[in-house]
Parts: sequence; C-alpha cells; structure tokens
Amino acid sequence: MSEFTARRAMFGIRRSNFFTLVLLGGLICYLCFGALIFTYFEHNHEQQLRDNFRHFRADFLIKHRNGINDSDLERFLHEALILQQNRIDPIANASDLPLWTFSNGLLFCTTLITTVGYGSVTPLTSSGRILSVLYAGFGIPLTLLLMGAIVERLLQPCRGLIHYLGKHGRTSPLERKMINLFVVGLLFSVFFLLLPAAIFTYIEPDWNIVDSLYYCFISLTTIGLGDLVPKGDRRSFTAHEWYTVSVSVYLLLGICFVLLLLAVFYDVPQLNLGAYFLLSSDLETMDEEATESVTVYMSVKEKSRLFESINKQPARKLTM
Repeated sequence: MSEFTARRAMFGIRRSNFFTLVLLGGLICYLCFGALIFTYFEHNHEQQLRDNFRHFRADFLIKHRNGINDSDLERFLHEALILQQNRIDPIANASDLPLWTFSNGLLFCTTLITTVGYGSVTPLTSSGRILSVLYAGFGIPLTLLLMGAIVERLLQPCRGLIHYLGKHGRTSPLERKMINLFVVGLLFSVFFLLLPAAIFTYIEPDWNIVDSLYYCFISLTTIGLGDLVPKGDRRSFTAHEWYTVSVSVYLLLGICFVLLLLAVFYDVPQLNLGAYFLLSSDLETMDEEATESVTVYMSVKEKSRLFESINKQPARKLTM
C-alpha cells in the first residue's frame, strides 16, 4: 500500500467509508437518544391527561346515573374532544398501550429528520416542542449528509451495470442508461412498494392493498399526509415495539432508494428537462458557441498561413 493510500485508509478501510460508518452509527444513536428524551418529556404529560379524563368520566357516570342534561353532556363531549385532539383515544381502555413509547418516539424522530412528519404523534408540552425544533434543525442536515453518502455508494453498482452493458452488448449510451433506470425502478417497485404494501395489508386490519400502496408512496416521497399511519397489534407491547421500529427502518432505507432512483433518472440527459430551465445551461451553450467560434477562427487562420507559405515558395526559388 502506498503512502497516499495509507493516509486515505483508516482501520483497514477507506477513510470515506470509515467516516460514513461513523456517521451512520451517530445517526442511529441520535435517533435512539431522541426517542428516549421525547418519551421522557411527553409520557408523563400523556399519562396525566389520561388519568384526569378517567377520573372525570368516573365522576360523570356516578353523578348522572338517573339521567343527563344537555349542558353536562356537552361538557363531557368537550373533554373527550380535547383528549382526541391530543391524539389520545378517549374510548380506549386503561390497559391500552400508551402513545409515547420508545418505538413511537423513534418513529416520531425518524419522521422529523426525514421531513415526513405524519402528525400522528406530536409533542404536547412546551419543552417537547422546543426540543423538536432543535432536534430537527440538527438532524435534517445530518440525515441529508448520510443519505447523500449512501446514494453515492449505491450508484457504483449502477455504473458497473452500464459498464457491463457497454462492454458485452451492442447498445448506445442512452439505451444503457435507460436499462439501468428500468432495473432500479423495478427494484424500488418490488422491494419498497409492492412487498411492503402486501405486508402492511396483512398486519393492518383496516387497510386494503390500495391503502397500503398509498401509504408507501406518500411516506417514501416525504409527503407524509398522516391520514394513514401504521398501528399494528397494540394488544402485544413487544410485537408493537418491533413493528414500529421496523417501520422506521423501512422509511430510512426507502427514502435512500428514492434518492437513488432520482439520481439515476437525472443521469439520462434526454429525461432531465430541468436542464432547459437552469442558467447553467445558458452558460454551457455560450461556452459551446465560443468554442466553435474559436475552432472556426483557428481553422481559417491555419488555412491562411498555409496559403501564405505556398505563395512564398516560388519567390524563394526565384532568388536562388
């Protein structure tokens, strides 16, 4: 290994790969820390809201055993509506799983730094909301940096496919890039749309295949409307935790693959329509025209020199 290569390697691997692994580990720790800290701030507040409504409901039932008037009914509905607006189900039993668990906190942090933002789980305390702003302000650039590094490495097999097609097939550069785009699009459709949609349809009791496909597309494109959010089986705490963590991993990997698909798409010049609207394209056209003008000028100048040398040759012969 040369001295230059040795400086570019750390612990036996390339320095850029080492830093990418460190960044990946840092993001995982950042997500776990965020899940713990948000759960710490929000869980107690959620439990207090649940307890207050449970006591209010018990007192309400005792007070109105023999009947209920309109004003008391409106007050009860108002309290239930406030609880519902805070994303807490007023009909749920006391034994139901809390809203703020580690897995839900992890999913919240994932949707925060990827800008998906479902809104199904949101901080209710002032401390949690301030922390959300600070957490996203640092986490979004960190996530973009890591995803950019991952996409760059995923592009290497794509370039390898283009090189293989150019070496072993009779295809034009455009055809090779279109084949590469088709392969990446097919992989994305199968492993990040169709297969996950089938899994969500099986696990989520209220979803059909259209709902699942809709959720996958809306989530991976970071639109995140929040009208459909995976809930899983809330009767089993362990199963629900693993399921929600898996959804977080799916979102991170899927968004990386969406960025890869966009990079491969824009690598095809004929499909990159945005180039016609950029100022840089005007500069490139001007450079091409200037280069062509210089080439023509140099060609004319060389021809004139050639004619001049030819005209001078007979004169030299006469002087001899």
